[in-house]
Amino acid sequence: PSSLSVGSVAVTVSEISTTYQITGSAAVAEGDTTELQVTVGQPASASGLTLDVTYDFTGGSAERIDLRRPPRMVTVQEGETAATLTLAARVEGFVEGDETFTVEISANNTDAAAGWAAVSGAGSATVTITDADTTEASIWFGGSPDTPYRVAVPRNIGVDVRLSVSRRAKTAFSVETVVVTGEGTASEGTHFEIPDKTVTFNPGGGSQGSLRVNIINEADSEGKTIVLSIIDPSTNTDLSQHYTLDPANPKATITITGPAAPRINTGTPTGGPSGPTGTHTADINALFAANITTGCGTNPLQYCPDQPVTRAQMASFLTGALNLPTPQTA
Repeated sequence: PSSLSVGSVAVTVSEISTTYQITGSAAVAEGDTTELQVTVGQPASASGLTLDVTYDFTGGSAERIDLRRPPRMVTVQEGETAATLTLAARVEGFVEGDETFTVEISANNTDAAAGWAAVSGAGSATVTITDADTTEASIWFGGSPDTPYRVAVPRNIGVDVRLSVSRRAKTAFSVETVVVTGEGTASEGTHFEIPDKTVTFNPGGGSQGSLRVNIINEADSEGKTIVLSIIDPSTNTDLSQHYTLDPANPKATITITGPAAPRINTGTPTGGPSGPTGTHTADINALFAANITTGCGTNPLQYCPDQPVTRAQMASFLTGALNLPTPQTA
C-alpha cells in the first residue's frame, strides 16, 4: 500500500496486484486432512482464477502414495481473494517417521490467468505428514509383550532368542542387544557366546527378528543364567529411534540345563534328512532345545515330519514357539 495526504487527512491507498501466494507450511497426521490458504492480490474476475497445483516429492521423504487424490487445481471464485486447498494423508500402518513434500501453485495458460504471478518466495508450501504409528511402536523380547521371556536350553545347544515389534517399519532398521552383567550367572566366552548382538528387522520379514545364542558345553554351565537386554534405540538415526522398550518385557532370561540334548533323528537312527549328517539337524535340535517339540519318539529321539499333526500337538507347538503361558486344565 501507499499513502498520500489531502489537507490534514492521511489517505492510504491499497495496491491492486495480479499476484498470488500460498500458506508457507502445514502439518497433517496420517488419516487426517489439512488446509492450505491461497490468496490473490485482487478479487477474481467473473470467470474466477484457476491455478495449477503440483507436488514435489524429490526433496522430502514423502511419496505420492502418501496422499489421497491430491487436487491438481485450486480456484478462487469470482469476487473472492482467497481459496482453500485441502490435502488428505493416507494411513499406511508402517513406522516411517515424519515425512515432507512440497506443494507449488502456478498460473496456467488460460486467458483468466494471463499476467498473474506468484509473490516472490511465496508460491510454494512445505507440508509435513506426521507418522501416527510411532506413538504405538514398541519392541520387546518374545512373542507376547505381556509374558516375560524365559527359556531353558541344554548346554551344547544354541537358541534363537526372539524379538518382536508392535508395528512393522517401512524400511529396514536394527537394534543392539547387550548382556546384562550382574543379573545373569553365566559368563560370556566361558558358558555362552553371541556371534552378533545386532538384530535387524526387514520390511518383508514381518514383525519379528532373532538373536543367536550358542551354549558352550561346559559341565559347570548347568543352572547358570543369561540375561539379555535391548539397548535403548531412542538415540539411533534409523527408524529404530521411533521404538520404545516395552516396560513389561524388556529383558530375556536363558537358563542353561544339562546334560546336552541328544540329537533328534528321523525314523531311523542312522541318518535321513534330519539325522546326524543331514542339513537340518541344527534347526531340529534348536526346536527341541526351545521346547517347541519333543519329537515323535524317545528311544531313540525321533523327528517324524511325514506324520500328520494333531490339534493338541499344534497347540503345543504354538505355546512353545510364541512363548505363551501353559494353559491350565480343569
